[in-house]
Amino acid sequence: MLYPDLILSEPEVREILNLIWESVYGKLQSNATEKDWLKYQDTAFNRVNMVARWLTRSPGHWIPKPHIYFHPNNERNRFKKTWQWYVKQETLKIEIRNQLLLQQVKSEWQQHEQNKGRFREKTRLQLFRIQQKRLAGYRDESLNQAYQQCLQRCLHLKNLKRKQPAYAQ
Repeated sequence: MLYPDLILSEPEVREILNLIWESVYGKLQSNATEKDWLKYQDTAFNRVNMVARWLTRSPGHWIPKPHIYFHPNNERNRFKKTWQWYVKQETLKIEIRNQLLLQQVKSEWQQHEQNKGRFREKTRLQLFRIQQKRLAGYRDESLNQAYQQCLQRCLHLKNLKRKQPAYAQ
């Protein structure tokens, strides 16, 4: 995947696998459970795929040969550096997901105000409970806080619209 055209001898393959075992998996010295190791394996595959996509999109970029890239003493351009890149990518995915969810929430409240949409027959409390239950499934405290702020803005704007005619007199 990372080195599609590279042909290695059997001893070279063993050396590289040993380097991966040492630098990527820490010689499996962690007391992690099997479930944790499977999750870590998934993350490692995602990081490899991320690098492969980067190489595909940018033909001018390169990574060092595997015996250098996976060497534990390589501080400059080693596989371990993809961790920060991976975390940044996953954080961005979560932020985008949260923005889309909050846009949906706002739209649902606006439609509810206009007696439109799939929740038009629900009360405000029922709509709140539906949204709360849906967002709780993500188990993201920052999403819940953003939802509370969005909800306050939606309801505050509604109250301002109701009070507006009284001020106009």
